[in-house]
Formats: sequence, structure tokens, C-alpha cells
Amino acid sequence: MPQPTPVLAPSGGYPVGTYPTAGTWGYPVSPAAPATSGRLTPTVASISPTGKAINTGVFDLVVKGTNFTAESVVTVATVAQPTDLIDDRTIVAHLTSQGATAGGKAVTVATGTLIASPGATFTYT
Repeated sequence: MPQPTPVLAPSGGYPVGTYPTAGTWGYPVSPAAPATSGRLTPTVASISPTGKAINTGVFDLVVKGTNFTAESVVTVATVAQPTDLIDDRTIVAHLTSQGATAGGKAVTVATGTLIASPGATFTYT
């Protein structure tokens, strides 16, 4: 038995509200969940250490706050850093002071498009 020809949308695409699956028509389209669906905005409560001398090597920056996930990333002066999640309240960034410039650098945590604000300030001396 021949299949009915679907009515195409004005754009010449799939029928409005449907998409083909495995050669069949008529499955409803569900809007994709936003990238931030189910996530909470991370917060930064404190950092440790709060500063480091320039050109003294690698170190770990411990960030305490809330709503951290495995997708959370620490940024220092808007540069994403290698990050390890300890738990939903502790995240560790692995930094180097080699070649850093003196002064305060904003520290934030981002989970997708959700960014902790305000963050904290880390100071290179």
C-alpha cells in the first residue's frame, strides 16, 4: 500500500512539527533541552592560595563554592585552566606562575554558559 505524501513546509523541508525517522514520517519534534538544562550557576566563595610569586613554578589553586560539576572549568584572567573536580563544592585548577604578569587576576568557574559572578581575585607578585 503506498504511503501518503507528506505536506511539506513552505521552506521545502520536513512537514511542520515532524521529522523522518528510519524512513517513516510523523514523529513529533521535541525541542532540544537548552545546554544549561538542569544545571545551577556555580558560585565562588574562596580561593587558596590567594597569590603566588611570579616564576616560582606550578601549583594548585583550590576553589571553594557551590554547584560545581565535572563540566565546570576554572578560568584565571579569562583563560581556562586544567581543572579537576573534587566534589560539588571544591574544584582544583592546575596553574603555573612561569611567565605570569604581576597583578590581580579574576578567578571564575564556568559550567557551560553559566559563569560564577562575582568570582575571586588571585594576585601574582
